[in-house]
Amino acid sequence: MDNINFLIAFFLVGIIFILFLFIISVFGYFFFFIITKRSEKNVLKKSNLILERFLISFGIGISVYISYGYILNLFNQFNFFTAYVCILFFDIGFIIYYIIRKKRINLSKSYVLKIKTFLLNRARLLSGLILLIIIVLSFLLYWDITTASLGLLRRYPYKWVKHAYYLIENGSITLENLGYGYPSGFVFITSGSLLIWPDYLTAYFFMKLASIFYLFLYILISFVIL
Repeated sequence: MDNINFLIAFFLVGIIFILFLFIISVFGYFFFFIITKRSEKNVLKKSNLILERFLISFGIGISVYISYGYILNLFNQFNFFTAYVCILFFDIGFIIYYIIRKKRINLSKSYVLKIKTFLLNRARLLSGLILLIIIVLSFLLYWDITTASLGLLRRYPYKWVKHAYYLIENGSITLENLGYGYPSGFVFITSGSLLIWPDYLTAYFFMKLASIFYLFLYILISFVIL
């Protein structure tokens, strides 16, 4: 397979990954919103950093999602409607509520002001530029490694695709040992991303290329921590 086809698959995997990331982050922000509303202490390291708020929301959301996945697993009901559409409708409802509640505050002006503040801050602008360079270099390095052959990486054979597909097709995780020290919760994350497009070829490329997007996510997390 040539680089053009790999590039198309890469963008498809990126859309699936980013969409799932957004859905889970909005889902997690609901719980984060409740926590910050009831807490008198600011839990954020940098209260005006949108990226930190987003990553914390994703962390909370994925934790709740895995727990929700285990509940669905008990009833063999992990599928597109219960594990994807329900979360999506929940997010839409929360977004509508959040916009109505914050109507008194002009949200667009608030975020525009934060963006302007970021751009006028040379230290943050330099940090953002360094982060962008790291992401681009990481992409170039991993792209050569990932596209070196059509097969999956040796440490992630077709067995992992089989486990993810078993959950999608049967609504519950297989009792067979997953191997490689991965907890079964990781299958919920992988399968949850693929529910929107459970095509076998798409699942294959997701297993092969999603590691690049996970690397970007880890770099962002490290950037916020530092």
